[in-house]
This record gives sequence, structure tokens and C-alpha cells, in this order.
Amino acid sequence: MRCLFGLHSLTFKLGLQHDVFVQNALLSMYSFCGLLHSSRQVFDEIPLSVRDVVSWNSMVSGYVQGRCYYDALKVFDEMLKCDVNARPDEVTFINALTACARIGFLDMGRKIHGLLVQNEFVLDVILGSSLVDMYAKCGQMEHARKGNAGAYHCLRNFFMWAFWCLGSGKGRWVHTHCERSGIHFNVSVKNALIDMYSKCGGIQRALKIFHALNLTERDVFSWTAMITGLAMNGLSDEALNLFSQMEMSGGIVRPNEVTFLGVLSACSHAGLVDKGFHYFNHMTQSYNLKPRIEHYGCMVDLLGRANLLAEAERFISAMPIQPDVVKWRSLLFASGSHGNIELAEFSAKKVWGTCFIIQCICFSIKVV
Repeated sequence: MRCLFGLHSLTFKLGLQHDVFVQNALLSMYSFCGLLHSSRQVFDEIPLSVRDVVSWNSMVSGYVQGRCYYDALKVFDEMLKCDVNARPDEVTFINALTACARIGFLDMGRKIHGLLVQNEFVLDVILGSSLVDMYAKCGQMEHARKGNAGAYHCLRNFFMWAFWCLGSGKGRWVHTHCERSGIHFNVSVKNALIDMYSKCGGIQRALKIFHALNLTERDVFSWTAMITGLAMNGLSDEALNLFSQMEMSGGIVRPNEVTFLGVLSACSHAGLVDKGFHYFNHMTQSYNLKPRIEHYGCMVDLLGRANLLAEAERFISAMPIQPDVVKWRSLLFASGSHGNIELAEFSAKKVWGTCFIIQCICFSIKVV
């Protein structure tokens, strides 16, 4: 703390008290240390004409982190009323929505929602999720979809974000809340739910959502999410059966490259070598889909798991695209686990050689 105060004093001695970059750094550091009074002092000392969006965001964010939500919204409201060049950005709105959610300030939350629509902000994963979270915390999920064409996009992003950042607990809570409130989801949101539940081990919940979709309502993302979900949960036979159903759906939906990744993954987990090669060729011959490096990786993994190491080596060598380190590494691990020391050494040299080439390229770029 003494060091921080010392730096603050030094800015006056060096005449940097009006340097916005220096003052923003001080403001952020005081907020990070929980010294909100000092943060506010620095903020107030920055002339209004000098403050930029970072200054305002640092102060709002500092109050949010310090759980001073009303103070955060006061600063946000002051920013809106000031006729300055510093206009609110995504970070500003995310912090303001977070403050609204924490204290249930629905009126301000609606105002922010209107500003987002009015200024044509893109509701990406974090911003859209913050908006949905605000409505959920205020007990007004219905408003998240009224008068806003991007609300379903928000919800879809929210469920994807909830899994990656929060282990799906928050996503499940919002899903349950929406169901109880009688809110109906479109297919893109339901696809995100299928994906979320599958990745969290809630495969039965994912299947329930999938089967509730009408056949004509399911798109390629619905089928792909469910097939991939079954495969990653060890239900390979069910995944392949579902793919067969997809093909027999009368051509309503055609599988894409990602669908076949799920199918090949199911074959790999179950050790179904013949079926794996069947589907690998099937995607090219029947659907004119060109295999990507990920598809070749699934086949290498399939052969390695089945202890068909020589076949895996030949498969890698015959690939029409340059194999990456991951493919040789897969063969290296498979060779080691099955006791094939000679092939393991060969694969290790390939891994080391590829890495060495990459390092040389990077070095040459730095030298240039």
C-alpha cells in the first residue's frame, strides 16, 4: 500500500496528475486493492474533458467489484448525462448490467437494454449473457424476449457461456426458471441446451430436449449436437443409430463435416474400425465432403486404440494433407501403451522434428 501511495505522490512531483493513462492506472490499482475512496479521489481529480472510457469503466468496475452497486450505477448514469467523447462501450454496459442484477434494479436494466438496441450493439456471449442474467435475477425473464429480435441469440450464447465458465449450474437454473415462466425457446436455443447438458453429463436431459423437437424442426446443429453428445458420453451405438435416423429423415437435413466428426468419434470410442472407415469414405462418396485434419485425427485415434499401429502409421503417411504434431503424438501414445517401442521412437522423432521446424520458422521470423 505504501508503494502505491508513493507512486501516487510521485505523479504530482513529475507533473503527471493530468496524464489520463497514468491516472487510469492508479485508479485501477486502487480499485484492485479495495481502496475505493482513493480510487474515487483519483477519478474526481481527472478533468471531465480528459476522462476517457477507460477512466469511467475503471470506476464503475471498481464499485462493482467492491459490491457498491448503487455507486457504480450513479457513475454510469453520470457518464450517460455528460456530454463528452467517452461513450459507453461493451465493458461499461456489462458492469452496469451486473450491478443491476445484484440489486434487482429492473428499471435501470431495461434502460440499458434499450440503449443496447438503440446503439446497435452486438449481443455477443458475455454481453448477451449479462443481459439475460439481469432479467433472470430481477425475476423478469419474459422481458428478455419481448421487443428484441436478438434475445434468443442472447439465451443461446448464455447457455454456451454458462457451461464453459460456470460448469452449467447457472445455465440449468436459467433453463428451469424459463420453463416455469412458460417461455418457449426457438431451435437455436434448444440446440445450445442439448450441447450444454451433453457436455455436463446430463445426456438424458439433452435427449429429452432433442426428442421434443419435431422432425421438421430439427436442423443440422440439432442432430450434430445430439450425436456428438452421445459419443462423448460413451453411448457410441446410440450415436450411430441416431445418425442412421438422420440419414433416413427423407433428406430434410444433410450431415456436415462436424456431424461426421461426432460419428467418427463414436466409432473411435467403441473400437469400431470397419465402421469408422465406412463412414470416413461415406462422407466423401455420398456427401462430397472433404475430410479435414480433425477427421484424419479421429481415424488415427481409432486405429491406435485398436492396436493397429502399423496401419495407423501407413494411414498418416498416406494422408493428402500434412499431418500435424497431434497426429504423430496420438500414434506415439498408442505405441507406448501397446509396448511397440520401435514405432514409439519413430513417432517421437516425427513429433520432435515437426516441433523443431516450427521453432526454426518462428526464430527466422523474429530475426527478420
